Amino acid sequence: MPNQEKHSVDKKTLVIFDFDKTITKVDTMLDLTYKSFRFSKLLGGIKILHKIIFYKLGLCSNVVAKEAFLTYFFGGMDYDKFANLSREYSLNFVDKIIKKEALDKINFYKSQGYKLIIITSGIYEWIEPWATKNGFTKVLASKLEVTNNKITGKLSGANCYGPEKVNRFIAEYGEFENFNTICFGDSKGDWDILKKSNHPFYKKYE
Repeated sequence: MPNQEKHSVDKKTLVIFDFDKTITKVDTMLDLTYKSFRFSKLLGGIKILHKIIFYKLGLCSNVVAKEAFLTYFFGGMDYDKFANLSREYSLNFVDKIIKKEALDKINFYKSQGYKLIIITSGIYEWIEPWATKNGFTKVLASKLEVTNNKITGKLSGANCYGPEKVNRFIAEYGEFENFNTICFGDSKGDWDILKKSNHPFYKKYE
């Protein structure tokens, strides 16, 4: 596999990162939730524990488990409150859970003039502020459904996971063949976009 350090600066080169567990040490959905709710609310999450277990066992989809979690913790919350909570978390806490090797790569690619993109199944509102602060040009992420300014807990559109990551890239930039792409991911949800990339890195930075 070619060493990405040797690529020349090219305006058509795009560096794609997954976010949770690729850039961060932990899952930000869980971390944000832990930091945002009282113990009694967190304890009540046992009501949806079976959905998480079913997902881990392959008995239900990522979307079913995710929406159950989001509905329990955020369903009915005013969007403005959710957006403010997410922004505060993104700007004040995410730096503390970033992998050093990820940040080193991000800073290296910025210094070389590459365009950086995050494509993640995480929720846009708590990823975009950190990403913008750190020089990313685009965040393609899952978004929450909002009705009458209330979070429903359902996703708006497809979960940005698996093949949907490829779809989001193509919708935003066009076909992969038009670019030189470097891609970092850590889970099966990244496999599809890693396969499309010229320089895929799975669970590693070298």
